[in-house]
Amino acid sequence: MSLRKLYLNKGWSVYAEPPESFPTRQQLRYTANLPACVHSVLLENGVIADPFYGENEKLVQWIPECTWYFSCRIPGNFFQTSGKYLLIFECIDTVADIFLDGRKLGRVENMFHKHEFEITCFHDMELKVVFPPIMEYVKNREETHPYREWNDPVGGASRVRKAQYSFGWDWGPRLLTCGIMGNTYIVCIPMCRIADFRIFQQHESLERVVLDVNARVELVSECKVDARLDVCNDGNLVASCWLENADKNYFQAKLPINQPKLWWPNGYGAQHLYQLTLSLFSKDDPNNTLDCINKTIGLRQITLDTSKNDGGYHFQFYVNGRAIFCKGASSIPFHSFLDQVGPEDYRKVLHSAKLVGMNMIRVWGGGIYENDVFYDICDEYGLLVWQDFMFACALYPGDTEFLQSVEQEAKYQISRLRSHPCLALWCGNNELEQKPEDILQNESTKAHYLQLFYELLPHLVSSYDGQTPYVPSSPHHPQGFDKLYTATVVGGDTHFWDVWHKKAPMQNYLLHNTKFCSEFGMQSLCSVETCRLFAPESDMNMFNSIFESHQKNRAGNEIMLHYIFQLFQFPRSYKSLSYLSQLNQALCMKCGVEHFRRQMPFCMGSLYWQLNDCWPVTSWSSIEFSGRWKALHYFAKRFYSPLLVSVVSVGNQVEDMSQQRTTNMGLLDIYITYDGLLQVVPLSICWKLYHVQKNICLLQGTKEYSIKRDTSVLVQSLDFSKQVAEYSVSNLILHVRATQRDEALSSENTFWFTAPRFYHLQPSSKCIQYTVTKVSRKKWKMILCCNSFQPFVSLTNDHMELEDNFFDLFPDEQRSLYIRCKDDEMVPEFSLFSLGDATG
Repeated sequence: MSLRKLYLNKGWSVYAEPPESFPTRQQLRYTANLPACVHSVLLENGVIADPFYGENEKLVQWIPECTWYFSCRIPGNFFQTSGKYLLIFECIDTVADIFLDGRKLGRVENMFHKHEFEITCFHDMELKVVFPPIMEYVKNREETHPYREWNDPVGGASRVRKAQYSFGWDWGPRLLTCGIMGNTYIVCIPMCRIADFRIFQQHESLERVVLDVNARVELVSECKVDARLDVCNDGNLVASCWLENADKNYFQAKLPINQPKLWWPNGYGAQHLYQLTLSLFSKDDPNNTLDCINKTIGLRQITLDTSKNDGGYHFQFYVNGRAIFCKGASSIPFHSFLDQVGPEDYRKVLHSAKLVGMNMIRVWGGGIYENDVFYDICDEYGLLVWQDFMFACALYPGDTEFLQSVEQEAKYQISRLRSHPCLALWCGNNELEQKPEDILQNESTKAHYLQLFYELLPHLVSSYDGQTPYVPSSPHHPQGFDKLYTATVVGGDTHFWDVWHKKAPMQNYLLHNTKFCSEFGMQSLCSVETCRLFAPESDMNMFNSIFESHQKNRAGNEIMLHYIFQLFQFPRSYKSLSYLSQLNQALCMKCGVEHFRRQMPFCMGSLYWQLNDCWPVTSWSSIEFSGRWKALHYFAKRFYSPLLVSVVSVGNQVEDMSQQRTTNMGLLDIYITYDGLLQVVPLSICWKLYHVQKNICLLQGTKEYSIKRDTSVLVQSLDFSKQVAEYSVSNLILHVRATQRDEALSSENTFWFTAPRFYHLQPSSKCIQYTVTKVSRKKWKMILCCNSFQPFVSLTNDHMELEDNFFDLFPDEQRSLYIRCKDDEMVPEFSLFSLGDATG
């Protein structure tokens, strides 16, 4: 007989006795289907108002003070055959006692791994999951772990294996959830099941990959089984073999794949995937499949080079032997309530990452190990995953009970994720080594830190994965965590926050020499459209109480305005301020990323903070909670393009005490960076120097150049000192374009000789003309032109998708772009907005 499952995802009762502070004293009792979070259940039943709206977050802090009950009835007719019965919870958030038929099965204290309970002796019964108040559990662990957290406003988050961001972060609300967040089911194992299925790849050459397959089988009854592996690609069987029974419970085989189709990161090649099916059969009845497991893999090699060189230590990934410049961002959980995230939510954000040329997503260590579908989509899109273990910005306990829980968590997650071709790195934690003084405060804290991140986790990665690299922390210096800020040798990855936390000038990115910048960022405000999710337009003021409740960084508004007004004039409205904040964010990230890419191959990675949001909020994200792209995400499509033209000023500008500016910004260098598919790309490089008041081109030039793959080179130096002296920097703009000769690749860039606030710009309504023509169903072509320089032109419409936005228009030049509309019939309507509209 084959393995059977009974899913228990429907028809649960959720209830609690409300606390004394609750307005009405009636018992709370509702029905729900799994996955289910208490906050979502209460919201759906109208008990609470949307915690994301207004200041409602404050009104739901009573929820974690309650004891919550989830219960359901298990039908007895499932227990009609002999065998072993297991009750399995894929994810329980977080501390819960499990009761079956009134008998306690056990306690769950870790949301990061699956929980199994044997229930062979039970039949018709009630299943009850009891969630005590989480802060009581946290308080009870205070004596054994009294250390502070850097982000939890109350304290104690690190004492429990629960998603740390739910306690509050500098971009997220304090919403202490509880609930059953994954599938719950009973499995009947009459004879046997596949307990573990592991694949090693041996890349002997480009023409041959050998799959080294190991399987562990759990036998419930005395039976003899065979195991077979089938490998398919695009629905076609490409290889198959029977596994050798190494001993009673273990099977193994080596299966060659000839002429393999390799998996590559986005932008470096195709994402070929192979489907593997491991099946168990009874020797006595070979037509009876006892159990089977399906896995999707990609044939690829990933290594991390951290070897020593003349300039310090490398930090670069190789995929299939080619060095990869990692382009991407850090992701946080997609929602404060995890039961609200579906496959379409993952696909929307990750597809947006793919579209702008990203090839790596860092799953940040203060959130969750993401759902299986997240990694499946990353496999499909060619998005490498830098996977943090779930530790962030705090010291963690070192007692035996805690380490045993972490060991179980790590074994589960490593085994679950190791076969994904997207998995590029295991990282022990986020930013703990940024504060070595905390780790070194006494021998106990040091010992606990080393035991967890330098002994336990690397041992488990080696034992249960064996092919994916591990680093103990991010950032991490190869000479040791106590050398992070004192070593003169460059190496490891870095987090660079001088631009933001220290209010350093944006140009300080150009001074940061790093092998791999894995975190840096700049905040921006939400668009008006996303702000409507938490405030009426009449309350859209960044300093009122509603907006301040949606700004979780203590000095965030002050720092953001400091940078905005370095670049721009005073805004006309909230819409204008939001627009300027997003431009400021985009220009900061552009400055940093272009610098890191110009340093290639010295620097081989740029992951900005952050990709997404878990609620509508002022944050560092490039995609708003609503899914709208900020200006940064459109900019990322340009600065993460395989071909990048960028401009650097050799000079500088200074202001004296009376704000008189002195400049020698006329000395410019043009760089070309390329990391695409072709070995050599012939380019035409064109530049034009514009006078923005006269709306004329003062000078222009072209240069032919052929660039080799995976290089960044200075191709031309320009001297506009004469023009700067004659016309002043506030009248000059340089536009540079690099185009492949067959126009398959192109890149353009605009260089401002001084801050945009010193330029006099016209509103878009006086300058821009456009036409819209239907090309096909739901697709339109738009042609824009203008009679004056119009920077950062933004088109706004929630019912259409734009291939470009926040772009520059130059006098007497046309720009074409395509628009995809949700409505097939209507001519797209949109508003145009440019920098001249925001501040003029």
